[in-house]
Amino acid sequence: MTQPELECHLLIPNTDRSSAVVRATDVGVLLPMVVPMLYDGDTLVTALLRHLNASWGLDLVVLETYLPPPHEEQPTIRPALAVFDAPIEEWSIPAGLGWWPIEDLRPVTHELVAPRIDSWLQEWRSDSEIPDRRPRWSRPGWHAAATAWISDALEVAGRRQDAAIEVRRLWGISAVMRASTTDGSAWFKAVFTLFHHEPQVTTELERIVATAVPHVIASDAPRGWLLLDDAGTRPTENEADFEILLAAIHSLVGVQADTLDRLSRFLEIGCPHRPLSALADALADVMADSVELEGPSVAPGRVAEVLDWVRHHATWLEAAGLPEALVHGDFHPGNIARRRHGPVILDWSDAAVSHPLMDIGAWFGEVEDRILRDRFWRGWLDALTRLGWVEGLRDEMEPVFGLAAAYQAVSYAWILRGLEPAHRYQVSDGFRGFWAELDARVPRAE
Repeated sequence: MTQPELECHLLIPNTDRSSAVVRATDVGVLLPMVVPMLYDGDTLVTALLRHLNASWGLDLVVLETYLPPPHEEQPTIRPALAVFDAPIEEWSIPAGLGWWPIEDLRPVTHELVAPRIDSWLQEWRSDSEIPDRRPRWSRPGWHAAATAWISDALEVAGRRQDAAIEVRRLWGISAVMRASTTDGSAWFKAVFTLFHHEPQVTTELERIVATAVPHVIASDAPRGWLLLDDAGTRPTENEADFEILLAAIHSLVGVQADTLDRLSRFLEIGCPHRPLSALADALADVMADSVELEGPSVAPGRVAEVLDWVRHHATWLEAAGLPEALVHGDFHPGNIARRRHGPVILDWSDAAVSHPLMDIGAWFGEVEDRILRDRFWRGWLDALTRLGWVEGLRDEMEPVFGLAAAYQAVSYAWILRGLEPAHRYQVSDGFRGFWAELDARVPRAE
């Protein structure tokens, strides 16, 4: 399938946010627009910055990228928006562009990005407070502070940088940057409020099970910052990589076994406690806000049926013989890296204390092949014999996946509550998708 062309509109203010860069035309005032090329591994921000560096010769600081879902199924053009911090004073504005007072700016633009442009312009016009749920990396000055911290941390670690720090991802729940050094890449991650415990969780895990997680070069828990060594290559969820992925499952269970007597420490540093006995109530709570959160729209009677099923099966699984453990929360093949000594588990943002089988939710959400699912399920239960008795669960993959899907639906809804509403589109499909997986496993009343 041919990928649609990206048309990215650029909202670039001056230092006091009284003017923005525009192109005046016969049809009206337009924001600058570029068409960046996305290659494998690119996000919008990486493609955009590469394009602007090549065409304008300057690295601008991006505060936000916005790529709303298209109205049609196969669009030929995808409109996008990038909002920037004010350029340095020495910046020379490109030919054909000029400054326009924000007070009078009503740009002609695409209907999908117009509301977000209006929101930013109104904020600048009124000099209003920054919305509480806006991520810190979307605020002026954050980028300079973060890159300075990265450089200082690398210097302390004896790692010499050999290239500029590169922004790799910028979205509602995290910002990711890569620093190239003479000893390989280092990866910086900043997390949003709900995941603020990730730096401490990762640091704590390295002390306990160093081979299972990336090496932590530096962390700043109050700011939610983490600087990690490159962890290796990523496997795929196919037959060719089955053994490394199965090894990753065994590694996760090994982490859970080695941290069983330290769960209080993980709760202390901010991991939520999510017992199965509370799952149905948590699901009921988020389903009450589902439409507002851009989640599934479900008839009240069906919600009640599903909640009864979750409550019954949660009681059953809780009594099945496995203890609570440190749950990764977003454990899937994309969060596994391959190193010579074995798999490394990345991205502990969603870490919590819960039933260990809740981790099959994200895994089976990615691995859709039924044969591979069955093989992974058998391997998972074999690994879990380290924690407790599992024989009564051998034929129960479907109901356990249903509970794990309910767990994931709650996780996504909590994320959606923490996001600035304009960015809920980035993860709302997770809420809808895992509700659908749960719904498919709950019989309907005759």
